[in-house]
Amino acid sequence: GRSIHGFTPLDEKLRTFISRRNVNLALFTVALLLDWALPGLGAAEFTFYFIVLWQVASMAWHAERVVQFWNARPAR
Repeated sequence: GRSIHGFTPLDEKLRTFISRRNVNLALFTVALLLDWALPGLGAAEFTFYFIVLWQVASMAWHAERVVQFWNARPAR
């Protein structure tokens, strides 16, 4: 069957960067360590909002790609 993540070579490559839990956990861990080492830096709060914005961008990308995927004719 077809997969949205293999729809085009671009989709295959972007899957690496589209928001995933393991990447977010690493970002949060580094931010929390920075805030612990340098109180008042605000890295955790900044990272939280960065991840939220990145997930919104990822959702918008996927919404557009799903519409294109549904409207594409299957290759024969």
